[in-house]
Amino acid sequence: MALEVPYEVWQLISDYLMSDRLSQICQKLSPLGRRFVRFDFTSANAIQRLAAVSDTVRVLTASGTDMYQNGHWDHKDPALEALQYSPFLHRLHLKFRDSLLSQHDGVKALASLHSLPSLQTLILDLKSNEVGDRGAEAVSLLRYAQKLRTLTLCLSFQWLGERERISDRGARALASLKDSPALASLTLDLSDNQVTERGAQALAELKDAPDLRSLSLSIGNNPIRAGGARALAGLKESVSLHTLSLDFSFNQVGPLGMQALAALKEAAALRTLTLNLMYNSAGDGGAQALAELKESASLQTLTLNLQYNSVGQAGAEALAELKDAPALHSFVLNILHNPVGEAGARTLMSMRHAREWTCL
Repeated sequence: MALEVPYEVWQLISDYLMSDRLSQICQKLSPLGRRFVRFDFTSANAIQRLAAVSDTVRVLTASGTDMYQNGHWDHKDPALEALQYSPFLHRLHLKFRDSLLSQHDGVKALASLHSLPSLQTLILDLKSNEVGDRGAEAVSLLRYAQKLRTLTLCLSFQWLGERERISDRGARALASLKDSPALASLTLDLSDNQVTERGAQALAELKDAPDLRSLSLSIGNNPIRAGGARALAGLKESVSLHTLSLDFSFNQVGPLGMQALAALKEAAALRTLTLNLMYNSAGDGGAQALAELKESASLQTLTLNLQYNSVGQAGAEALAELKDAPALHSFVLNILHNPVGEAGARTLMSMRHAREWTCL
């Protein structure tokens, strides 16, 4: 049967399945091998294997926890250089958590992946790597990847003690991703770093990205306060952004920050909004400010996480007014661990009878 079907058709099927298994059917399909690769950089033959597939690989998923500590990968190795010039590689997922990258210029080496000619999707997980500002500046060079459409950067930091974290300088560098010519979806996790209001002001410049449709920014546990929330509310000016997720957890933005974020109601293109605001001392004033999102003419899906915010009955009743939003058809509200009282809870529960709304 395989001989009767054109090779090009089998190639399309293999691409759809993202699997090399078809290469094992017969000799005709053997060239379909070495296209979808998954391995661990800490394995004994990782470097040789990477070099062997560089000219055929389409999708590569690799991890390397503690790899530098174990001496498995030198950023000057020819295998990495070969990967950078893989002509068909269009999806790349690299997970290097707790790998001491910054101590071996590893982040700088990975940033050179912008030279991949076919790269469209890149997921780079560098959690707890002491990336710092220099690392962020290196990673920002990915803006030169001409075909990159989807970029996920996990740069969160969860080690205790005095370590090199990303500050406003690094945030300003990452904001230059707005110049990426084809970028349509960006996920940026900067949790547990040292970004302040000034860094938030820089990140708000992502509104100028020419084709950015979806943005997920996690900036929890950074000292940005209300001023940082006010700055990022400036994303409302984007003419292309239709999906926005902002994680402000543990930032103490307070009622003033909530009031600033309510300005997102003015975002003309925005259809989906997710705000994680747990542990931010919102109070009833903050909840009442967020209720102004009901004035959005375009918002269709809204998710609010307001856990641990001292929201009382007045705040709960204000949030219930979101039922009057003209375009909203899906609403998820997490208001656990707030003293809304029996009357406030009853008001929120009544919202369950309207459309696809969930109150927790």
